[in-house]
Amino acid sequence: YISLGKPIINFHQLENDNTKKILDKYPLGISINKHTPVEDLEKFIVENKNKQISHDQVKEIFPDAIPDYTVRLIKEIMDGAY
Repeated sequence: YISLGKPIINFHQLENDNTKKILDKYPLGISINKHTPVEDLEKFIVENKNKQISHDQVKEIFPDAIPDYTVRLIKEIMDGAY
């Protein structure tokens, strides 16, 4: 979903959740748990409604999260070069 540049809400239970660590770098991401104030979630939703970051921004932050990378990796695997 990151490759689309859209807002992401991650529900986590552990503070060292891997997805939480990833979304900490993502401008349109938030990780919440049962202790997160409802106001924080509401604010995120209101501020990020209909927002999207560009493909170039996503590529800069997460070069391995874009479709180009996945296609290239599949090709390398099929060619036996991986």
